Amino acid sequence: MKHLLFMVLVLFINPAFGAAQATTGCESDMLIAHHDGYMRLDAAGDTRPFITDATLAARVTQLFPSSAGAAFAAITQHADQSQIVILDATGTLERTLLTCPHVCRWVDWSPDETQLVYVDFAEAEGYTWQLYLINRDGTGARLLLETQTFDEGAFVHSVWSRDGRILAYELVEPLVQRRIFLYDLDTDTHEILLPPETGKSEGLLGWSRDGDAVLLWSDRERGGIFRARLDSHDLEHLSLLRPGAVGWSPNGEQVVFFGAAPGQRHIYTMEYATGRTTQLTQTGVIQTDGDARPVWSPDGQHIIFQMWADETYALFSMKANGEGLTRLPTASNAFVAWLGCE
Repeated sequence: MKHLLFMVLVLFINPAFGAAQATTGCESDMLIAHHDGYMRLDAAGDTRPFITDATLAARVTQLFPSSAGAAFAAITQHADQSQIVILDATGTLERTLLTCPHVCRWVDWSPDETQLVYVDFAEAEGYTWQLYLINRDGTGARLLLETQTFDEGAFVHSVWSRDGRILAYELVEPLVQRRIFLYDLDTDTHEILLPPETGKSEGLLGWSRDGDAVLLWSDRERGGIFRARLDSHDLEHLSLLRPGAVGWSPNGEQVVFFGAAPGQRHIYTMEYATGRTTQLTQTGVIQTDGDARPVWSPDGQHIIFQMWADETYALFSMKANGEGLTRLPTASNAFVAWLGCE
């Protein structure tokens, strides 16, 4: 397996994306990660450090953008101290949010950017995962969940509903089965999304645009992509493909994902309402042992993804219909996210 060295958060500006920039009014630079750390790349092709404080930059291990890309939560590590700090869109330190008693592992912003959830991970006689909620100003911290397991990967990730009322999160339970749970912030209650089925797992892919359903992958039935409605918890099968991470189109009507089928790997789009899938890449194009992590441009006209090429991971772009495949001239080597665009 070829491992990724960095997480990359990118807004790429070149002639191919000029239309996207003009349509959305975005004037952000491109934020990339390579051997020099997180760097800002402007439209002229010049780079400079994103985090100008060299000491802080050397300690940042992960960046988590807010939904609008106006701020970042960064996990920092120095000696035995693990912290979460808040940076503004220029990479300037806004505040040190907290110091984790053990190791900070995950951060997720609320849709309105006023709250965050984070995980504190401890390794002692097994593994303990504690999921906390905290206000952006550092007040109001409260424990939402604590789980102990012998599996280091017990907590996978979380996704807020679009109204910020429900937090969906994914756990690995005994026998390596993944389950999706829902936490209602108003009632302070947890519930499992689907009744457990022995030997079957499911993984969280995101929320529908109107927040009435969760998109997930599962081994149930014939396997593939499903939709689970919150009111009835009915499970609707949408596709036989097993996806990696999905990227939602700006209008919320489609997802793009790297899907594996017997003997082939491709990037597909899927209509959320109908489950209709379209293969975008041609046979022999995708060369990666991991997840291509495709994302949409802010105007929905292009898709960016990562692929193994010339003994390294590289970023590629194509039109939303699969045409115009182009390798992007950057040294970044992981997935992208469009920042600074609402």
